[in-house]
Amino acid sequence: MAGKGERKRNYLDFIGDFFKEVKKVVWPTPKQTFKNTWITLVMIFLVGTFVWVIDVGLDRLFRLIMSISK
Repeated sequence: MAGKGERKRNYLDFIGDFFKEVKKVVWPTPKQTFKNTWITLVMIFLVGTFVWVIDVGLDRLFRLIMSISK
């Protein structure tokens, strides 16, 4: 609620504030992009391998439990 001497802000005020606060976009260099791409691919491979190892381990444990319970 607006106090004495203050006017109520409308959506145009918020839009104006947004554009005043927007900073210049700094694009990465090709070297940075290449490095970040490789880091991403390596992390995907490592996480995928980790999930696969856990999956295989739990599958074998489940099969062992099922073979013992027969």
